[in-house]
Amino acid sequence: MDLLSSIDWKSGLSLGISLVAAACNGLFGYRLRKLWVSVFGFILGGFLGMLVTGWVTEQAAVIAGVGLLVAIIGALVAYKLYLAGIFCICFLCTASLFLLFLGTDVWWKIVLLVAGGILVGVIGVQFVKPVLIISTSLSAGMTIANSVLEWFHVSENIWYSALGAALAVAFLIFQFKNTKGS
Repeated sequence: MDLLSSIDWKSGLSLGISLVAAACNGLFGYRLRKLWVSVFGFILGGFLGMLVTGWVTEQAAVIAGVGLLVAIIGALVAYKLYLAGIFCICFLCTASLFLLFLGTDVWWKIVLLVAGGILVGVIGVQFVKPVLIISTSLSAGMTIANSVLEWFHVSENIWYSALGAALAVAFLIFQFKNTKGS
């Protein structure tokens, strides 16, 4: 009970959202590919729209309105440019894994993170289904392991690796078995 009483509602909500998103990605990453591509385009478009508008004006309503409009356009463009979105999903899943394992404390780790992301992104465009299933399963497994073990204040890497690998394998098996006809 001491563990649950030490968690505030914000961190609990954040953990819950993270776990649900990661589980959806692990179980249905390939099937949800067009949704994730559109979400990525929406977020990127909104960010860029608000950033550029913020240079022109300081009116919050204008910045938010233009940001929302560009976010919607970004989602539509990403949906239409499907393979570019697949590249981005594979890149982000790979980069997040590199970030979890390596960090970014020195320049060569950042270069490795970007190079690994680009490599898997390019391979992902060529072999969409297997690469997307593998990258979403690995990313989801490690994300869930990291979130849960951090929540329980477990810092030993062996538990992180074991739980992450077990979840990733379970996600891989589930996705490959349930996407035969897709």
